[in-house]
Amino acid sequence: SSSSSSSSSTTPGIQSTLALESRFKFLRDRSNELSHSLTAKLASSESGQNLLHIGPSLSTIPPDIQHLESNLEPLLKDVESFTFQNTEELNRIKGISESIEKEYVRARNGRVCAALYEDLIAGESDVKREGVWQKKKKRKKGVGGDEDYAEEGEEEEDSYDDVERVASLERAAYTTLYLLQELEKSTHQLSLITSGEQKINNTNNSNATIAQEEFEKSQFLTKLAPRIRRLESDTTKCLIDRLDAIFSQIMKHEQQSSSDNSNNSTSLEERDSLLSIGHCLRGLALLSKGKEAESVFARVAVMPILRSKITIGKLDEGGSRGECAGLFTLLDDITCSIESRFGNVLRLSESIFGTACSNNGSNAMEVDLVTAGVWIPIATALMADPSVRMQLFSPGIASILQANYMALDVFLSELPERLLKEDSKASKDPEDAKNGMVEGSGGVVIPEASVHISDLYFTSTKRISQEAIEAAKSRIYVHPMTSQFSKKWNLPIYYQLRFADSCTRLNKAIETVQTQGWDANVFTGTSKEGKQLMEDFGFEVPFFVELYDTLMGLWKPDVILKPLTHRFLRGAVQLLGRVLEFVKNGMNETDAKDHTTNTSNGHANSTAPQHAKTFSWGRNPQHVATIAWELTVLENTLTQDYLTKILGAIAPEQPRSSSSTTQELTTLLSEYLEDASMEIAPLLSTAWNDIISNIFIAKCTTPLQAVKGVAATYRMTNRPPPTLPSPFVSTITRPLIEFDKEFASRTPPQVGDEWKRNIISVVSDSYRIAVEELLDTVRRTEVALKNRKARKSTAGGGKKLSDGDKVKLQLRLDYNEFFNGVTTLLGEADSDDNNDGFFGVEGLKILEELTREAEALQSTGSAAKTG
Repeated sequence: SSSSSSSSSTTPGIQSTLALESRFKFLRDRSNELSHSLTAKLASSESGQNLLHIGPSLSTIPPDIQHLESNLEPLLKDVESFTFQNTEELNRIKGISESIEKEYVRARNGRVCAALYEDLIAGESDVKREGVWQKKKKRKKGVGGDEDYAEEGEEEEDSYDDVERVASLERAAYTTLYLLQELEKSTHQLSLITSGEQKINNTNNSNATIAQEEFEKSQFLTKLAPRIRRLESDTTKCLIDRLDAIFSQIMKHEQQSSSDNSNNSTSLEERDSLLSIGHCLRGLALLSKGKEAESVFARVAVMPILRSKITIGKLDEGGSRGECAGLFTLLDDITCSIESRFGNVLRLSESIFGTACSNNGSNAMEVDLVTAGVWIPIATALMADPSVRMQLFSPGIASILQANYMALDVFLSELPERLLKEDSKASKDPEDAKNGMVEGSGGVVIPEASVHISDLYFTSTKRISQEAIEAAKSRIYVHPMTSQFSKKWNLPIYYQLRFADSCTRLNKAIETVQTQGWDANVFTGTSKEGKQLMEDFGFEVPFFVELYDTLMGLWKPDVILKPLTHRFLRGAVQLLGRVLEFVKNGMNETDAKDHTTNTSNGHANSTAPQHAKTFSWGRNPQHVATIAWELTVLENTLTQDYLTKILGAIAPEQPRSSSSTTQELTTLLSEYLEDASMEIAPLLSTAWNDIISNIFIAKCTTPLQAVKGVAATYRMTNRPPPTLPSPFVSTITRPLIEFDKEFASRTPPQVGDEWKRNIISVVSDSYRIAVEELLDTVRRTEVALKNRKARKSTAGGGKKLSDGDKVKLQLRLDYNEFFNGVTTLLGEADSDDNNDGFFGVEGLKILEELTREAEALQSTGSAAKTG
């Protein structure tokens, strides 16, 4: 077993050795082959031949080169050592540089922090000084009461000190703003460092050093954060207290102005106050505390005026209880009081912040005293008192609510202009210029020698442009309080009351017409007004005068409210639809009978009157034509005069051609009214082409029954041939001719003469049928009596007209008379037309053909009659 195992272990070794030898031989052969190939390629080029010559020479290196190599080795080591030392020196210098840069950054940040700290101390000092002064002044006032505690000279000096203190407060506000901005940056830097976005450890670049130093600065400012926040609150409080004191002082001076005659002193005090107010407003705006400034002005300056003036007694002054007759006077008094006391303050605020707002292209102002300081307190005062709110917004009487709404709407639209526009008294007087007087800011004329420093601080109030006033008005309208104030008006109820009055008025007119007819005088206005409407617009029926006056009443100045324009326009269309439905129902009635009419419809939200007996006019062509003409006048008036009335009510201040908004409004209203009046045209067509036509068709075809009697007139009566038309022929077209003469000038243009042509066509067809039947009867009779007629003709020895010929001749004469009547109605027919002179009426043409045979008998008949 051991031998077998050894043999088995040696066999693979032998095999592997053979394989390796075989592989080595293959590689050697391959190497020789590639070497020969490379040598051949090198020999084929010049550079390759050089290499072939260099190769053998390298194998014989001289001994000097080996010696050189051994000698250069120490030198190379020295060079390596020198390089290493230089690298270490470079790293040392770089470290020193980083240390210097670090110290420089620290020194710079130290100076910045020192400056910040100095600013903080200065701000705290200004605020502390202001607090001490305010406490001192309160203590002095507590001792001396309301009288001034300083002497005259001291008061003047203290006045300048007072302005300087307020200026220092504005400076403290600037300092606080800068400190807050730096604190915000530091807080953000700390948050980035602590969150791992900037790593300062294990870094070898300068950014890490800068981040470290910024971190120290941020830590320093973080430690000062409580003091900075306290400075912000203290500065805000001092500015608010100062504003409170200034506004209170203005109120006090206003109350004592009647007994104070020192105008120059008062003007200087006012200018000092304006200068101080400007500092306070700018300071609060810097600290984003504009709302507090607006609140102080509203609380101290405006609310006392409102509390003293807004009472139920003044609201009803000049009228009965609940009528709010004194509302307009009350609002005017409030506006005048605020403008007289604080007009310069409002103009100052607008000149400071309105200009900045317009330059920034923003609608929001940092301090908006007109909106938040004046309008919001007024709106709040009107809505807060339950009795005033109920009396203003829900009086229960439509006329009072409309008057209240219009008074407040006009007040709101004029408020910015009345508060901000410069008084005419502020204009410079030429006499003052001659006497060395100049005009200061705020419109106060003072001696030139005493020009006040406030002129250098705030803009003259005369520079407030109309665009700025319009911007102030826009801010008022977009304020949420204005929207909330508008929602207090129950305008849908007001519209329902007004629309109910119009429906009641219209329903009474319909009720009267249903019982008394169209001639009933249903106009509720004066006779002079009714005649004026008839003359201006062309109405003839009192009902339509009442209708148009009702429609016009919706747009009277004491009725319409602009927010309800769409409702009133819809109401006008509903009233029109109510009348059109009433006219349509009346046209469809055929006779008068006792019945109950239900006139309720979807056009008006009211119940129409009901009667046991109604006036029927649908079978009377005169009534139908009259009402159709009234509808024509109404249609033209709606799209012209009524449109002008609506535009005058909702856009009275804008010219018709210059405003694109007005042009667009005109187009929309015109299209709306045209759509509403489209229901009139079908009624006109029905009135003339159906009702009137059917009535006269019945009247004109009734005489045609006498056509049958023409044959009996001449059959076996031996009468002479006819020379005149039958009497009944003139009665065929007589009613139609008389009606046409009466209403020729009152026929709607869209109807024209087509209705007459339709009547003539139907009557001609009936006439044609009657003539055909009569001629057929005559022919049958002539055939039956043919032999007898022949014998009589031979015995007589002459030619006589037969009875049938006389009948034909009479029919021809009747046709000519009928055609003359048609010509009277339709005018002369053009023979060149396709109708061949028969007005396009096929029945007339057939009648002419049926009676054409009798033309030859007319001469015979005349001769027989003569013989």
